[in-house]
This record gives sequence, structure tokens and C-alpha cells, in this order.
Amino acid sequence: MGELGFRERLLWIGFVGADRRLYKTMSQVPITYRPKPGIVEFVVSRLPRVLAGLEAETTVALLITRPGGGAISEADRLWATALTEAAARFDVPLEPIFRANDESVVGLDPGLEATG
Repeated sequence: MGELGFRERLLWIGFVGADRRLYKTMSQVPITYRPKPGIVEFVVSRLPRVLAGLEAETTVALLITRPGGGAISEADRLWATALTEAAARFDVPLEPIFRANDESVVGLDPGLEATG
């Protein structure tokens, strides 16, 4: 993957096939500091159409990237929660969501309190 370092906030969207291999194509969507419902709904509502064109049992992998360092922030947790809730509404099968910043890559549990 190389060194960590991000200039902007992005939501990376990838797809994991039934064989547990990541499809080679990933999309990036610029995101705001805190999630805006309209943006979350717009992005997640399109995923079922993409999944319909892929093999059965394909899941969606999400990565939130942002500049800076530190532990999981309140904004990171809010994004994970908003994405998880929208995925449930649109029947989108999700992999665990991760966050990467300039220091680390960590899993985001939308139910946990922020640590930094």
C-alpha cells in the first residue's frame, strides 16, 4: 500500500467477491468532515444497482481516509454509523468499515465511543 498520507477526506468504495477477493476497481467520493444525510443516501442508494451486475454474494468494502493523525474521532464514528444505517435501509451487504489517516488504519465500530 505504501506510506500513509492523505490530502483530503475521501470515501473509498470497493467490492469483495464471493471468493473473498477485492475487485480491482475502487471508487473515491470526496466527503465532508461530518456526514450529510443527502450525500450518504445518494452514494449508498446506488450500490444495489452495482451489486446487481456482480456475482452473487458480493459485498461492499468502505474505507474513510482523512489527513492528520490521532485516534478514532467523533466524525469517523458518525460516518461509520451513517453508512451502516444507510446500508441497512438499502439492503447493501457491508464488510467492516475502516478509517485511514496519516498514522494508521483502524476498524470503525459505529457503536463505540470516539477515543480522540
